[in-house]
Amino acid sequence: ETLFSGSYINIQPDINAEGKPQRHFIAVKEPPLSDQSAAGLHLTLVADTLGSLAKDAPVTYKQITVGHVYGFKYSDDNTKVEVGVYIDPEYAHLIKPQTRFWNASGIQITGSLTSGININTDTISSIISGGIAFDQPTSTSDSAPTGRKTGQHFILYHDYQSAEMGHDIELELNDVTTLDIGAAIRYQGLTVGKLV
Repeated sequence: ETLFSGSYINIQPDINAEGKPQRHFIAVKEPPLSDQSAAGLHLTLVADTLGSLAKDAPVTYKQITVGHVYGFKYSDDNTKVEVGVYIDPEYAHLIKPQTRFWNASGIQITGSLTSGININTDTISSIISGGIAFDQPTSTSDSAPTGRKTGQHFILYHDYQSAEMGHDIELELNDVTTLDIGAAIRYQGLTVGKLV
């Protein structure tokens, strides 16, 4: 960008600040992840790896885009990747203390000869540029929203299965010789779970 416009200095004013005007500042090498004064909800998701996420990747709820990724960085403190996400103001009430986020990027294919093939995808844009999805476990869907608290941290799970959004059940079977770990659990032709 600066090849055409020349060097410049960016400033992010604090519109909520009070006090005396200031004339001396310390410049930082990297821009802040986002303008925290913007309306909406600013969250930090913590993950082991970034995966295929990119800046401006969509954040979806039930495959509806409700926000976007505005940046990411590596944290030396906890040796994790911190992903900054912004949730649009009209969807901020969907974020609750029990909300779970997972990486919905790309296409996930699992299966075997005995259990068949299972293909999981989210939206087209998340296949192309990566994406994050979220929801809350069914048992906590009626809990109160978090409110607008900038800087809240959530875990970013690797995928839907590792977010453990479903219910754990235990089955007693007489014969498991034809089953593999990852075998699909089906109800009326629909895959509703898997054997772990």
